[in-house]
Amino acid sequence: PSPGLQMLAPNAVTFAVWVNVKSNQGWQRVFDFGNTATTPLVYMFLTTNQGTDTPSSVRFSITTMGNMMEQVINMNTPAMLSTNAWHHIVIVLPAGATYTGTMYIDGVVAGTNNAMTMHPTTLGATANNYLGRSQWPDPYLNAYLDDFRIYRRALSAAEVTALYALR
Repeated sequence: PSPGLQMLAPNAVTFAVWVNVKSNQGWQRVFDFGNTATTPLVYMFLTTNQGTDTPSSVRFSITTMGNMMEQVINMNTPAMLSTNAWHHIVIVLPAGATYTGTMYIDGVVAGTNNAMTMHPTTLGATANNYLGRSQWPDPYLNAYLDDFRIYRRALSAAEVTALYALR
């Protein structure tokens, strides 16, 4: 729907969500925004269980060149989210041509990528914008979601900690 993320968050952006995973299924998405009709594929997603590396863990990914050119934020110490418990996941993408993207889990830095260059605006208009499902035949998210937020700026570490404390 108009205006889309490219207008709502043209530069810096923060995604924040509470997730209560019922079962960890490979590649289940918290969110997935993109265009499956474009070549190369254009998308960004947050999964609770990336199925590529062992152990499976939370991963954020963004690309305009398909899965071989993804910019990812993986956990520094990969681990699966505990099931039947609420976890707060925050992805912070600051402004800049090259910047450090940060993943927070439960108020603590869980992963970074200091070579990020893409933002949601880089994707252009996206036709497939989903919570709890993938654009591909991955399983639906088997979890509860609560308080999904998109900020038009990069939250600071102190703001992420304060947001987590609001639970």
